[in-house]
Amino acid sequence: MLTPGLEPLTEKIQSNEGDVSTWLLTAPTFWTSAAAFVAVAGTDVWGRRPFYIWSVVLLALANFAAYLSSTFPMLAVARTAGGLFSAPLFTLLTATISDIFFVHQRGRSIAVWNLMLNSGAQVG
Repeated sequence: MLTPGLEPLTEKIQSNEGDVSTWLLTAPTFWTSAAAFVAVAGTDVWGRRPFYIWSVVLLALANFAAYLSSTFPMLAVARTAGGLFSAPLFTLLTATISDIFFVHQRGRSIAVWNLMLNSGAQVG
């Protein structure tokens, strides 16, 4: 969702597009992928519910911190934290769908989730 606003954001925080693209788009994606190892392994020990709850709470705080940020480093840290805390939401959902739905319903359920995930920026 940052891509359309990349140029105005670059001007506002007085940085270049390379740094903004690297730290605000790529770093959160990297940390989402890295944190997935911890989230998936941790759910085998403690269950999914604590990871879902803490992920939502901490992701909301990280997004609020990004909203309040006034400097580029502050925004980069908030976006990176958001990527880190979003890992359980992305990686555990397919397992949760497998637990909730019957085998013949899983394909449709995962398709609906992917549709909502990928159309969120355009619709909402």
